[in-house]
Amino acid sequence: MSSKTEHSDLTDGMTIQVTVNGFPEQVPVDATIAAIIEQFEAGDSHLIVEHNGRLLRPDRWSHTCVKPNDTVELIHPCFGG
Repeated sequence: MSSKTEHSDLTDGMTIQVTVNGFPEQVPVDATIAAIIEQFEAGDSHLIVEHNGRLLRPDRWSHTCVKPNDTVELIHPCFGG
């Protein structure tokens, strides 16, 4: 997944650095997991989110803010046989 940061106006305000899918990214200071999903256009009904090594339930995405140096993995499982 490529970075959307350079295409975003989210860097106009204060930002912090977090790691998203293995890459350093700048996100707003008060960014939630839901905002990061939107920023990276990763929304999917099967999306799995890992925050700092722990799975995060979808009902917590809009309530969980990232902090500097946090790690977020946006995982799109492939189903099939």
